[in-house]
Amino acid sequence: MVRFYESTVSKTQNAKQITKQKEPKAKRGRFGILVFEFWNFRTVMVNDPIADFLIRLKNSGRAKRALVAVPHSKQKEAIADLLLAEGYLKAVEKHGKKAGHRTLDIELLYSDKDVPKIADVQRLSKQGRRVYASAAKMHRARRGIIVVSTSAGLMTSRTAMKKKLGGEVLFAIW
Repeated sequence: MVRFYESTVSKTQNAKQITKQKEPKAKRGRFGILVFEFWNFRTVMVNDPIADFLIRLKNSGRAKRALVAVPHSKQKEAIADLLLAEGYLKAVEKHGKKAGHRTLDIELLYSDKDVPKIADVQRLSKQGRRVYASAAKMHRARRGIIVVSTSAGLMTSRTAMKKKLGGEVLFAIW
């Protein structure tokens, strides 16, 4: 379960009325997604957190947003650091102290013509079908990069081929 802040308070309600709610209310949101409302949190069930993270980056870029706040995990932080090093992101900051309330604040990078550097993403290894490649059978990206999870950590496919490491092929980004 992933929690993110979203104001569910109408102008007529005040903070005292919201803090009196003790049990979460479950209802169907847009597209049939089960949404739980509890205080001023909205909790959405996410099956693939990496794909959700990548799609949030892509959609925020298309909406011309400067910042994106995503729930924190070590793997998302490693992916964000890799994308920062490869020139797809401008800045990455971690906020929050308690587990479950940490967020990654990501500043997106745009070209001179306000075109986002992240044009599209493709999740290659999914939960239902994992994709693994050895160093000899790893492909290079024609455009953009392919991110691979190896025993030495996350890296691009070019770096993995140079170090002769194989692993799980996570996604391609361009």
